[in-house]
Amino acid sequence: MHNIYAYTPNTNPYPEYVSLNRKDDGTITLTVREPAKPGQYSDKDCGATVAVPIPRAELLRLFEALRDELTPPMMKAMGEAI
Repeated sequence: MHNIYAYTPNTNPYPEYVSLNRKDDGTITLTVREPAKPGQYSDKDCGATVAVPIPRAELLRLFEALRDELTPPMMKAMGEAI
């Protein structure tokens, strides 16, 4: 498995995270874990985790949505591509 992107805030011993990975068969999955509840400090107490396979066409739509959301208004007005 190859990690493409990961984000984990430093909020507690077992924090929430988001991870985008490419499996050996080429499948791309988005894995998300909810944070552990207060007072939970072992891997048995961490939040629920789900891994969702995402088709490449949907990943492209996600990329385009993020690009559009994150493009500064000035660049949108000027019509510059990112």
